[in-house]
Amino acid sequence: MSIAEIFSLDRKVAVVTGAGMGLGRTFAATLAEAGAHVVCADIEVAAASETARQILDSGGSAAAVRLDVTQEAEVASVMAGVVAQHGRLDIAVNNAGILEPSKPAHELELAEWDAVLAVNLRGVFLCAREAVKPMLQQRSGKIINVASIIGLVGADHPIPAYAASKGAVVNLTRELAIEYAPYHINVNALAPGYHGPTRLDRRYDHNPAWYARTKSLIPFGHFAKVESLRGSILYLASSASDYVTGHILVVDGGYVAR
Repeated sequence: MSIAEIFSLDRKVAVVTGAGMGLGRTFAATLAEAGAHVVCADIEVAAASETARQILDSGGSAAAVRLDVTQEAEVASVMAGVVAQHGRLDIAVNNAGILEPSKPAHELELAEWDAVLAVNLRGVFLCAREAVKPMLQQRSGKIINVASIIGLVGADHPIPAYAASKGAVVNLTRELAIEYAPYHINVNALAPGYHGPTRLDRRYDHNPAWYARTKSLIPFGHFAKVESLRGSILYLASSASDYVTGHILVVDGGYVAR
């Protein structure tokens, strides 16, 4: 295959969760630009619809759907609906995530812990579980779980639920990769460093001390734009990564290399 063919997603069908803004919107737009039909799923359906509209306006193919990734029946319905309409599901980007208020573990409310684990871990599990079902029939597919560098190292500020959830996503990715390799299904994770703007970084918008301290820990010395992840998500979604599974692709400006 030519380089263009290796990275082409023509005739592929993708679902991106948390597609309403930030990383999810960037992932959805990237897959669409490469040729995929992208189902933009988000609990905020208006935001998902805006992502789909932007893709359509750019000449791509997209649709929007409301999805609460913590709800088993909703996840099953959305994934089954995609297959019923398009006949296949090739790419699942499990991106939806939330972050608890920054506080040490002894101050964290159980409800705050449960809310984060429900979206960041149960949601990834449910979406991966339902996406893999049609992929088993196809004997092909790409599952991309969005983890974080905070799943690999401790955070520079206390976010124990987020750290635990993303660490679990890292090892769930490895487990699923082993389980489904015999069916030619690739399961990998993307672990971004500090990118913006996203839903998760809004709380730090007026905290210059936090920004300065965190930037000092990044060898490149700056935060990245979400667009810097376009190549990474395309790599994991395309034929370029056909022999890659169980991998955690870190894109962080050198943060975890320290």
